[in-house]
Amino acid sequence: MTDFTTKLDDLATGLLSIAKSNLSQDGQLMPVVFVIAKDFAEVKCIGMRFDGFEQKRTAYDAVTHMAIEAEADAIITINDVRYKKLSKENAREFMATRSQGDICDNEENPEALVMSVLPRQGAEYFIMAKYVRVDNSIIFGSEDRMSNDGPGKSVQFNLIPDSWRQAVTARNN
Repeated sequence: MTDFTTKLDDLATGLLSIAKSNLSQDGQLMPVVFVIAKDFAEVKCIGMRFDGFEQKRTAYDAVTHMAIEAEADAIITINDVRYKKLSKENAREFMATRSQGDICDNEENPEALVMSVLPRQGAEYFIMAKYVRVDNSIIFGSEDRMSNDGPGKSVQFNLIPDSWRQAVTARNN
C-alpha cells in the first residue's frame, strides 16, 4: 500500500466516523464532498444542497468540474441514502425503468451512510454504514466495504463520473 493510499484511507476512516457522529446527534446529514489535491496540501470540503435528482446531478457535475480544475488526487463523497439491493440484471432493468427517487422516497427501504473513496490512481471503493432509527436514536449496524474490482462487480453509489480521472491526467501531460 502506498503512502498516499494509507493517508487517503486514514482520512476516509476519520471522515466516516465524524459523519456517523453528526448523523447520530442531528438525525440527518448534509451530503458532503472532499476534493483532495497537491498530495493533501489542499482539501476542499463542499456541502451539497439540492432538491431532487436533477439538482443533485447538477451539483455533483459542478464538483466534478472543480476536481478537474484543482487537478485533484482524490475525491471522497459522503451521503445519507436509502438503498435497495438488486442483482446485476435487475439493477439494469430498475435503473432503465425507474428514477432514483423510487428508492430514495420509499421509507420502507433501509438507510445507510455511503462513502465513496475515489483516488485518481488506484482502485475506488465504497463503504456502506447501515443504520436504523429507533425512537430518537440512530443505531449503526454493519459496515460493508465494496469495490468495482473483479468480475461481476457493479456498485452504483458514485455520482462522480469516472471521466474526471482522465481529464486530470490529460491536464498533467
